[in-house]
Amino acid sequence: MADAMADATAEVLAPRATPVHVMGWSDGAIVRLHLALRRPELVRSLVFGGATFHHTGWLDGALDGEPPGFMRDAYTAVSPDGVQHWPVVVQKAQALHRREPDLSVEDLRGVALPALIVVGDEEQVRWPHLIEMLQALPDGKLAVIPRATHGAIVEKPALLAQLIREFHREDRDNGVVPIRRRT
Repeated sequence: MADAMADATAEVLAPRATPVHVMGWSDGAIVRLHLALRRPELVRSLVFGGATFHHTGWLDGALDGEPPGFMRDAYTAVSPDGVQHWPVVVQKAQALHRREPDLSVEDLRGVALPALIVVGDEEQVRWPHLIEMLQALPDGKLAVIPRATHGAIVEKPALLAQLIREFHREDRDNGVVPIRRRT
């Protein structure tokens, strides 16, 4: 499913003359990661927020139960099927999350562009999974937003925007005592 969505995104981006910065949150992050893997010539950098690269990276129970009400309300506001279709959407999403994403550490090693992993400190992803992702990405960085959950994108939008701006700064350096980014 993420491959098909990445291909659809690629169709939109392909006519552009230059690669673009892409950002995705939760399922959107997984789609953007697939885009970076499938069509790296279209992607300049990746911001990957609140997601896993493999479905086993979610904490136990993280995907159980009903999603927050604001998601239902947002869906209802734009869906021609209305609120009565929401349970179908939830059921399909839960089935999808049991089998996807299914990328490997070796797949991540093929992402040859700057990548920023962003999560809340109360994210629903296993910490070892995030560290594994950080270590596998050749040019990976990790940002943890304090006092934020899987909803960090709506809980702390200003801080998230600041982190992304810093990540994209052309004049950024590698810090005073770099370990992973030694020049």
